[in-house]
Order: sequence, then C-alpha cells, then structure tokens
Amino acid sequence: MGSRPRSSIEMAIRRTRNRSINHRRLSRKDHHNKWKSSFSSLLKKRKVSEKLEALKNLIPSSKEKNNNGKLMKNDDLFKETANYIVLLKTQVTILQKLVGFYDSSCGQDQVQEN
Repeated sequence: MGSRPRSSIEMAIRRTRNRSINHRRLSRKDHHNKWKSSFSSLLKKRKVSEKLEALKNLIPSSKEKNNNGKLMKNDDLFKETANYIVLLKTQVTILQKLVGFYDSSCGQDQVQEN
C-alpha cells in the first residue's frame, strides 16, 4: 500500500549502500577492538614486569649482577627462586629439629632437678 515494486537497479543500489554502511561500522569496531586489545596487552606486560621486579627484590642473589655484568634473565630468576625456596624449606626443617631437640633436653633437665 503505497509501496511500488522496485526495479532491480534500485535494489542493487540500496544493497550496495547498506553494505557500505555496515562495512564502515565493522571497520570502526575492528579499529576500536585492535586498539583495546593492544592497550590491554600493554597493561598485561606492565603487570608482569612489575611482578618480576617484585620477585627480584625478594630473592637475595637476584639483586647481584652475573659475571657478564648483565642483569639476570627471567629464566635464571626462576631458577634462583626455586633454589631459594629449597634453601628456606631446609632452614625451616633444621630449626624445627633444633626446637624439638632443645625442648626434649630441657624436659630431661627438669626431671633430673626433681
């Protein structure tokens, strides 16, 4: 009612125009998504760098430079971290055994006094 049949040329022009508009919308979205993803990857890299720096500050040997005068690589940092964890666990075990030893020897001293 009121709409007349369109010719095939009019329909083709209308389809082309709609495709062009949709393409512009998509390309804007793509551009925004690319910018957003590059920004988020930059933030992720910064967070990783900050955490690696914090780890370097926790591990005593990582503060020193290696023989070549270069700062420690991440692989070496992780190896040093693993070694440091083993060292700390060993120290805890030794201290626990010392506490147990001194507790038992103090208990024997008290028994001998009575």
